[in-house]
Amino acid sequence: MMVVLSATDGKILANLPLAGASDGAMFNPATMEVYSSHGNGTLTIDPRPITVTASDQTKVYGNADPGFTYAVTSGSLVGNDRLTGQVTRSAGENVGLYTLDASGLRNPNYAITSRNGSLSITPRPITVTADDQRKIYGNADPALSYTV
Repeated sequence: MMVVLSATDGKILANLPLAGASDGAMFNPATMEVYSSHGNGTLTIDPRPITVTASDQTKVYGNADPGFTYAVTSGSLVGNDRLTGQVTRSAGENVGLYTLDASGLRNPNYAITSRNGSLSITPRPITVTADDQRKIYGNADPALSYTV
């Protein structure tokens, strides 16, 4: 049995028999019609689309890699959500440009599109100083040397 009450004074407007269990009902006071649902339904929660981009980084040849980071560049994370995994880079230690790959970031609540960044390894600055040398006129040149 479904009882329809008046929103203004709480009086019973109708007693309606229901067949089986009802999982939802709606009353239209303008038409005095009652709608009821008796079926099971499915609520599907789709992953939230976001795009993450690996942040470009620079390091000097011979130094340790900086911490690789990313930014959500399209869409947003909900509440305190976080992504697991990490940004990785292509192999190599010589001066050059290397790919930073954000495709290892995960969270099952998100449909993640990843964008690569880059790691630029720049030359290491050094100072080379020629060592002072002496020779006697007519003798062979001494071995030349330097310090870094």
